Amino acid sequence: MSKQRLRLTVITEYFPVSATEGITGGVELRAFEVLRRIARKVQVTVICSHQPGQPRTHVVHNMQIHRVGPTIQYSNSGRIINRLLFAVAAFLQARQIPADILEGYSFLSYLPAWIAARMQHIPAIATYHESWTNGGWVAH
Repeated sequence: MSKQRLRLTVITEYFPVSATEGITGGVELRAFEVLRRIARKVQVTVICSHQPGQPRTHVVHNMQIHRVGPTIQYSNSGRIINRLLFAVAAFLQARQIPADILEGYSFLSYLPAWIAARMQHIPAIATYHESWTNGGWVAH
């Protein structure tokens, strides 16, 4: 009898199309590189925002990518309504994807990941990198 692969769903606001296309910052590149390695042994699904010119769904390095919500430009600040609409769309998508673990990888993804995990009765993880306050990055 074969063992079922662990199913990890990750919600992150921004995620590149590939290792060379659509990289908006260090957090996004780190997410891509870590998850593509994990996807060798774990079923990885990424839920992220949709930026202009990106496909809504695609597979890269065995990761299933779902780009949800309104089409938005990359932004560290502002565009609050569109960013909140992304969080709602991410939650709605996450609750439909069977998972064993749900991870929020960026600030706007923590609450949708936690609520979707609670609804599925699975563990939730929050990866905290840094925060943008008073016009600059602050690592804690």
